[in-house]
Amino acid sequence: MEDEAVQRPRAKPNRLAKANPISKLFFHWVSPVFYSAFKDKTVQTNDLYEIMEEDSSDFLGKNLEKNWDKEVTNLKEKGKRPSLVRAVIKTYGWIYALYGILFICEEALRLVQPIFLMNLTSYFSPKNDNGGLMSKEEAYYWAMALALSQFLLALVHGPNFFGIQRLGMQVRVALCTMVYKKTLKLNNNSLRVTTAGQVNNLMTNDVNRFDQLFVFLHYIWLGPLQGIAVFLLLVFYLDLGYAAAPGFGIMIFLIPINMCLGRLFSVLRRKTAQFTDQRVAVMTEVITAMRVIKMYAWENPFAMVVKKLRSLEIRKIVTASYPLAVNVTLALFGNRLLDVGMIIVYTLTTDTIETATIFAIIAFCNALRTSFLRMFPRAIQFRSECTVSLNRIEKYLLLEEKERVEGGNDTQGMERDDGIVADNLTCSWEEEEDTSQLKDITFRVKKGKLLAVIGPVGAGKSSLLMAVLKELPALRGSIQTKGRIAYASQQPWVFGGTIRENITFGKRFSDTKYRSIVRVCALTKDIEQLPDGDMTMVGERGVTLSGGQKARINLARALYDDADIYLLDDPLSAVDSEVSRHIFNKCVMEYLADKPRILVTHQLQFLGQADQILVLKKGGQMEAVGTLSELHEKGIEFSKLMEKPEEEEEEEESIDDVDTDAVSLVRLASGSFKRSGSGRKSSTKVTSGKITTTTKTGKLFKKETTQTGSITYNTYIRYFRAGGNPFVLFWMILFLLGAQVMYLLADFWVGYWADFEEANHEPLDNFYYAIFSNLNLTVEQSAGVYGGLVGGTMLFGIIRAFVTFQVMINAARTLHNRMFGCVTRAPILFFDTTPTGRIQNRFTKDIGIMDDQLPLTFFDFIQISLQILGTVLITLVMAWFTVFAALPLFIILMLLTKYSLRATTAVKRLDGTTRSPVFSHTTGSLQGLWTIRAYKKEGEFVHQFHTYQDHHSEAWFMYIATNRWFGLRLDLLVAVFISSVAFICVGLQEYLNLDGGQVGLILTNCVALGGVFQFCVRQSALVENQMTSVERVVEYTQLDPEGPLEKPDAKPPLGWPSKGAISFDDMSLAYSKETPKVLKGFSCEVHPKEKIGIVGRTGAGKSSLITALFRLAEPMGSLRIDDIRVTDLGLHEVRKNISIIPQDPIIFTGSLRRNLDPFGDQSDAMLWSVLEEVQLERAVKENPAKLEMEVGEGGSNFSVGQRQLICLARAILKKNRILILDEATANVDPRTDALIQETIRTKFKNCTVLTIAHRLHTIMDSDKIMVLDAGELVEFDQPYVLLQNPNSTFSKLVDQTGKAEAAKLARIALEHYNAIVAENTSKVEPKDAVCDYLVIVLKKSEEGFGFSLKGEYGPVQTPITVSEVMEGAPAGQDGGLKIGDEVLSLNGTSRRDLTPENITDAFGADTAQMVLIVRRMPLQPPVSPNAITLSDDDGDSKRPSNGAPGTSYDMRSDFFHDDEDYNDYDDDDDPARSLLGTAVSKAIRLSSSPNKTTASRGPRDFLKRALHRPSKRHRSAGGLSKEETDSLLSGN
Repeated sequence: MEDEAVQRPRAKPNRLAKANPISKLFFHWVSPVFYSAFKDKTVQTNDLYEIMEEDSSDFLGKNLEKNWDKEVTNLKEKGKRPSLVRAVIKTYGWIYALYGILFICEEALRLVQPIFLMNLTSYFSPKNDNGGLMSKEEAYYWAMALALSQFLLALVHGPNFFGIQRLGMQVRVALCTMVYKKTLKLNNNSLRVTTAGQVNNLMTNDVNRFDQLFVFLHYIWLGPLQGIAVFLLLVFYLDLGYAAAPGFGIMIFLIPINMCLGRLFSVLRRKTAQFTDQRVAVMTEVITAMRVIKMYAWENPFAMVVKKLRSLEIRKIVTASYPLAVNVTLALFGNRLLDVGMIIVYTLTTDTIETATIFAIIAFCNALRTSFLRMFPRAIQFRSECTVSLNRIEKYLLLEEKERVEGGNDTQGMERDDGIVADNLTCSWEEEEDTSQLKDITFRVKKGKLLAVIGPVGAGKSSLLMAVLKELPALRGSIQTKGRIAYASQQPWVFGGTIRENITFGKRFSDTKYRSIVRVCALTKDIEQLPDGDMTMVGERGVTLSGGQKARINLARALYDDADIYLLDDPLSAVDSEVSRHIFNKCVMEYLADKPRILVTHQLQFLGQADQILVLKKGGQMEAVGTLSELHEKGIEFSKLMEKPEEEEEEEESIDDVDTDAVSLVRLASGSFKRSGSGRKSSTKVTSGKITTTTKTGKLFKKETTQTGSITYNTYIRYFRAGGNPFVLFWMILFLLGAQVMYLLADFWVGYWADFEEANHEPLDNFYYAIFSNLNLTVEQSAGVYGGLVGGTMLFGIIRAFVTFQVMINAARTLHNRMFGCVTRAPILFFDTTPTGRIQNRFTKDIGIMDDQLPLTFFDFIQISLQILGTVLITLVMAWFTVFAALPLFIILMLLTKYSLRATTAVKRLDGTTRSPVFSHTTGSLQGLWTIRAYKKEGEFVHQFHTYQDHHSEAWFMYIATNRWFGLRLDLLVAVFISSVAFICVGLQEYLNLDGGQVGLILTNCVALGGVFQFCVRQSALVENQMTSVERVVEYTQLDPEGPLEKPDAKPPLGWPSKGAISFDDMSLAYSKETPKVLKGFSCEVHPKEKIGIVGRTGAGKSSLITALFRLAEPMGSLRIDDIRVTDLGLHEVRKNISIIPQDPIIFTGSLRRNLDPFGDQSDAMLWSVLEEVQLERAVKENPAKLEMEVGEGGSNFSVGQRQLICLARAILKKNRILILDEATANVDPRTDALIQETIRTKFKNCTVLTIAHRLHTIMDSDKIMVLDAGELVEFDQPYVLLQNPNSTFSKLVDQTGKAEAAKLARIALEHYNAIVAENTSKVEPKDAVCDYLVIVLKKSEEGFGFSLKGEYGPVQTPITVSEVMEGAPAGQDGGLKIGDEVLSLNGTSRRDLTPENITDAFGADTAQMVLIVRRMPLQPPVSPNAITLSDDDGDSKRPSNGAPGTSYDMRSDFFHDDEDYNDYDDDDDPARSLLGTAVSKAIRLSSSPNKTTASRGPRDFLKRALHRPSKRHRSAGGLSKEETDSLLSGN
């Protein structure tokens, strides 16, 4: 596992553990974090505090799991359905109940404040002119009581809120732990209905609701209880009597309304979650398969799928916003509905209206606003949402698990040396035998024995290994194993760690053992190429490794485990033939010689060395088992696909001598990326074949960017601009302000009305009420005005909520779509350097916050801010003298806010970045689940998950702690403000003559301010923190894109490419400006319809060539298709016109039809036709849904071979002129391989085909072979021609397959070569000549030879041609050279060995004559009459011509004039034999003359093309036979 100490600085000890009570009460233990943030401008992970034991993932998970296990036990014993809700209550219920006591204290303090307020207001009543009702001293006491209650409220609320949020974190962490542990236990049936996106959604959007739930949940009972208490106080303390009934009736009426709204929201939330799951699942697939999607040019179809799912999701979110809008409006303004009824009835029924009573009613209703109107509906809402979430998690936890069977215990009946015994084994993923994957399998593998398993696609080879691993349930029979099992999967799995960590896989490091395994797995040279050796970080899913490198690391992991049994699922297919042979001999046969092992393979050449061979046929039935000779005797059909290999005489070369370059690793692990300088002293690096130490840990993933400081205004502007145009935003602002103005007018009016009634309708001597001075309204009219203002406030409030939610939801939709568009348009390098979890985090957690939480939080903040602003304005207008208290407090508030938000925002950002590894780890665990379970590494992966969760909890713990530190100080500031206003009003009463209504209005609003101010600032901090999600999403809307998909002004011709010609001219490729080139100086021509094989050792640049063709990275130099430069076109114009069958077949969730034809362009008949061609028609027709059959995640309901056939069907449907096969047959059996190859030969006969392959037999019948090495093209010619040079790289690759296989490959190359010759001979007439091969001898004159050459010199065989010929010079004479002639040999030196020095010597002063063998293309002038021509059997001479290859051979007469060699070979019966023999003899003699330069090779090699192409006429008339020609060519 990855060592976190290397990856992450250590956190500090948690100061809470040793904090004293005062420090805990005032959160002083958090203060160092604020100081660090203020000093360093940010907060780093090492500024956080270590998680406490009671908050750790391990501790919390075990506690909840213990109670959940009891619930599951009840299911088994009593048949009682398990309840996750009950398990959570049993685990945390008592703790949460204790916090209820603090909640009661809070609400009790809020209830006594209106009593203090009423008594204090009485002091300012006109009836107290002479202090008859209350003395000034008593007024001070009531002011002191009001102030003290506010201070106590602040001190109780802070610790209570912190404890509740911490409890919510603990429940969330516990649930995440249980979900992850469950993931590691799922059986295959459960995995088929589970996606990584669904799991991540459970661990984000679902469990995150518990962070908020416990804040509100107590108010489900506390809200109604407080409502009853208020009603009793109004009736009995204020003596309102039945005047309190309207308010109480409205309160009772609001209870079912809130419950209905909550239930409605719950239903809509459940439906939204379903669409969110689907969207996240599709997004996970898209991100994982982005390389293939780009190559298929499928961005738009997938964008449509995501857009459709997103639209359905948004539709539900918008619908859910309607009840939410009503809910939040009632939460803020609902107190007006309560007090309006009571005040109107009170004023209409009482004889004496008292200002103090009116404002006491308002204060009591304000007290209900927090608990009953805001918290109670939220409690119902969050309870409903969390019930939905718990049900979803519960459903997941009840999925079927893999049976817990220890392989080493089931040994009854096994012999002493048995390793694996299968007896009449029948297995199925389903419970029905009709759908079984294996039927009646019987075999026995003893210690030290190798069982090879072969069979066609879908025969159940991998299923057999799953049965041994106990992953595939047995319906009948038995499978027994003895000891631990190591498993190397068919599709290699690597996790995001170093190479060493992937190999050691959590086991203790042993240097000797490690070196040995690296060597036998052929990884030495690969590691040597890396700057940080085996400490280089590999990409998530191994995106930076080639298929062969992943397979070998996978194999090395199995070897390092030192297990008792080895299951190897086709590890040889992904590597080239040399490495394949090395691994088989050194690893399978030698290193594991004493182990029982099963090898699934398609490499039939190794079957002769297997102790037993198990042959499976379609349907999972066993056809036979036995040794190779026994299979031959039984006449097993499968045996005919291979030949018995000959014994090798020579020893195999050491793999360390093989240059297995690792370009694909180096490209991202190079020094251009940051690496940690800290780390391990004992890390290793390979140098000159030896493992040495290095002190670095190489990282290839770019570190996730973390912003510093506050959220910029630009982010807010982008957010709201995404939500609507300026016209919409104007109306939103208008309604926001309109509702608040109506609320303020209602406040002013009730203050005026109360004073006016208490003064018995006498004009008020108060300029604040001047606007109402001329109104002489009755009580009924005043009540009507108040009711109208309250009604207007509610109407404007609901409208503004609707509009604001619509704008914010629309912003989330717009930014999601922009982000998706930018991510899909990002270069492939972005996906190679960015972990999947990091991208998923944006599309799950961040978008989830923008959908669900941010609109409500932001709207709360806006409307409460407006209310606070209104309260402050009223206070300053009605009591201007309070400015002396407000101004210094405001300055302190600004300084405190600036000081605090820097820390809280930075910590929230850390919360986002520490969350990503949790998702990446979960996704990676799902992808490698079978490997993890095979190695019994569940414990280590759970431990790693605990580590990631604890790191995230450290950030979240600090986030809630810093918020409480800030919130407590804000509450204390508000308490100081309320106290100041109360004492100033009492102290200045004698001088200012304050009215009761005036003071009541001020103090009522100030006390209400105490209830909402901290909530507002908390929401402000929450908005700031949740806006980090917007910031992170906006960051991904600014990714640098690839080139344009379409270029309207640079469209290719209709039907382009019509030929399929590809031209590379000095092309190079680098994945970015900072990384080294992975292709260098690539130049060659691929002609239309040519079939090109591309070979090279692992990391040679084969896949990089595909990258260049598809412009996944922009190539430098020139790359043309049909004479059009691809960089001049749009990306889609290039990609959609090239077909590819990738190495790893990618199948997407959805219907089979959509996988074949995402654009919907093809008819059903065409789809069935291609399915028939790839032999999948029967399998599809057996499914009731036919073409609409659902494809499991990753194509899990298809075998790897079937997935590859689906990719082949896609390529057939596209009907492009260029097809690329990227090791497409690496993971399929020979039959399927043959099917694919035959389909390509027939369906793509007229197409240009480029095939990358490790299996050389798949490309030996290619027209030409590209040989790549270290990103350079080193050889490019026909396979037969390349094989004639024993020193060529291609010859060495063929030789490394072994003598028998090499002979077979050479025979295939020769047969293909002759087939081309025969085809050209039968089709081309002399007038349509392709080329002539001529031997020309030039005698030097005084002017020299009279011609010049042009060409490039280097490892690649580029042509050297005649560029200039002087008239009258020897070269310009009749029968001499022509411009354009291609020089194949110069004075006996072949083109392959020509150097500038050779050519300079040939033109030197000492050279008297020059012998050239040239190839002359058509459209040349007629050959001179004195050229020797071949004649028919009857002696009729043929007209000299340029002739097609093999039609005629024109050898210049001056070459043979009076030549003794010609006479020696004179043969009337066989002029071809005479002519060709003379040519060979003469050329050798001339090239051996004293006047020639030293030749490394004679011209014989360059006559081969001519010699192998006897004309059709002469073949039928006794010309050279094939055997004679072969003999002549071989020098015999």
